[in-house]
Amino acid sequence: MILCEETLFQDSTAAAGGAPLVELFQQQGIVPGIKVDQGVEPLAGALEGESWCTGLKGLGERAARYYARGARFAKWRAVLQISASGAPSELAVRENAWGLARYARTVQEQGLVPIVDFFFILWALASFPQAPFASGGGGRPIPAANPAWPRKQNPLVLLCPI
Repeated sequence: MILCEETLFQDSTAAAGGAPLVELFQQQGIVPGIKVDQGVEPLAGALEGESWCTGLKGLGERAARYYARGARFAKWRAVLQISASGAPSELAVRENAWGLARYARTVQEQGLVPIVDFFFILWALASFPQAPFASGGGGRPIPAANPAWPRKQNPLVLLCPI
């Protein structure tokens, strides 16, 4: 189960014994993990709308605390857009790949298993069939988008491996 920092450090109610929530999860056979990125910010010098994920500063110390509290894996996300305007830019790809690599090494050094969560978002400009390269993994086509969506405004998540 992926937890946020606040939940990882919460204890159960006095009626439930006051134990850390993490211990209650572990007693049920649930392996607790933690979301360690601190959100996305616009990427300076990149195309409009491109971003990078923050949270590397102090990550080693935070990861050590998370492991001590009972987390056994960590999740970090990166978001890349695919658009008619040329996104993703080389800068966005490199910056996000670098961030994912630094995150993975840092949390591994503290005993956590890194989960790399890389999003590719297609901004549908016309119709779904214009993206023949899209697949749901294993060569399976992604089901057609909901025709009720305003296609120029809503993203379609193409890939989100864990």
